[in-house]
Amino acid sequence: MACGTKERSDKDFILGELNLSDVPLPKVMTTEFSSSKRESLYLRGGVLFVTSRILVVDMLTKRLPTFVSILSPELLSTMLTKS
Repeated sequence: MACGTKERSDKDFILGELNLSDVPLPKVMTTEFSSSKRESLYLRGGVLFVTSRILVVDMLTKRLPTFVSILSPELLSTMLTKS
């Protein structure tokens, strides 16, 4: 999960690097995604770009696995946060 990558160049760089490998490209979650769609994407897994606002709201409304489980390596292996 990449959180706080507000500048387009950050996302473009990461997407460009991933595009060179054989991995599925990440989803970029915006407010255009309904809450149920975001929940489904969290549960499906994979690499996600999400704003800090969406992430906090989804954690507080329990659309994301509970905070204790989110730190579990089975559910979240890496979180990149840019301030």
